[in-house]
Amino acid sequence: TEPLDAASVKPENIHVKTWALKRTRNYGSEHYDEKQLVVRGASLSNDGKTLGIDVAVLQSTWCMEIRYSLRSTDGKLVEGTIHNTIHDLTAPQ
Repeated sequence: TEPLDAASVKPENIHVKTWALKRTRNYGSEHYDEKQLVVRGASLSNDGKTLGIDVAVLQSTWCMEIRYSLRSTDGKLVEGTIHNTIHDLTAPQ
């Protein structure tokens, strides 16, 4: 909710990985085909509240983790982890 410090918005402060799971009737699975993705760039919106990341070779995936360690404009550490799924990468019509 607070603006980010643009100086902290660097690819080395953002880490993205993907992996697959073995789908079975049992709950839980090891990670299969785990890959670290290359973050080529990062950008910040004019209001400093929206972070954009440029990831090389982005593909559909059931399991993705985005970790970040940034700073707010008042110098406070802003860290977090996002888990998500990408079903479709086609542009909206």
